[in-house]
Amino acid sequence: MEFNQENLKVENLENGNYDLMIDGKKIRTFSADAFAKGINMALLSNTPQYQQAVSIMYLNDLRLELEKKLGSTIGCILTISKHKICYLMIRSRHLIK
Repeated sequence: MEFNQENLKVENLENGNYDLMIDGKKIRTFSADAFAKGINMALLSNTPQYQQAVSIMYLNDLRLELEKKLGSTIGCILTISKHKICYLMIRSRHLIK
């Protein structure tokens, strides 16, 4: 069983090709038959959700590296906003920027 499934299924389309658009961006063109069978969106690396997952994976790797370097005495809070990444480290109730 494949766990990475994000299936999109659209039935009753007229024969032809259709563009899959997300947030106004063309992701890929699929046939009506492909939409009827279902498209696993998790396999499309140019979707916003895939790109977000890659970013979170990268940030998690950075967090892990930071934790290894700083040791267990310092906690790390990672705040992610739309285009900003802020690291706040807390040690003995003092903020270190």
